[in-house]
Amino acid sequence: MAEAYGIHRERIATRAADYDPFVRFRIEQARAIPAADYVKVIRERIKLIRAMDAFLSDLDALVVPTTPIVAPTVAEVSSSLDALLAKQLVVARNTNIVNFFDLCAISLPLPRAGGLRVGLMLVARNGQDASCCGWRLRWSGFSEPDAALLPRIRRTCFCGRGLLFCRELRQY
Repeated sequence: MAEAYGIHRERIATRAADYDPFVRFRIEQARAIPAADYVKVIRERIKLIRAMDAFLSDLDALVVPTTPIVAPTVAEVSSSLDALLAKQLVVARNTNIVNFFDLCAISLPLPRAGGLRVGLMLVARNGQDASCCGWRLRWSGFSEPDAALLPRIRRTCFCGRGLLFCRELRQY
């Protein structure tokens, strides 16, 4: 959010009403971050990004739910800032990890009987956007998960800490 504050601070100072109050609140929180702390965190993040890239180097993908819960409805989160923030912390958990480690990902929609769809997120190393798009193109014709594809994914993946680590996903 510090980057967002750096970009938007002058506009927020003169046109705060043009911002969604929830978004403005999050951006303005970054005002309190000291520059020295921000630089230190960025340096540490770079080290963590490199370590994650090395960890993923022999995998094609991590397969995780896009969100750990079904997305809330607008009515569930529009009542208060506290309601929005509580749901946002949960809903954005998996995508925040992808963003933090500078990875790329694509979310494949999965139908859910009687409710909102959920997503299956295929996560790849930084720069592997073409692989993610390729997976999406192969998935796009399915209204339900492909009965032939999923068992093959299971055979080439292994589970660890709630994630699927996939080798040889590119062949699908």
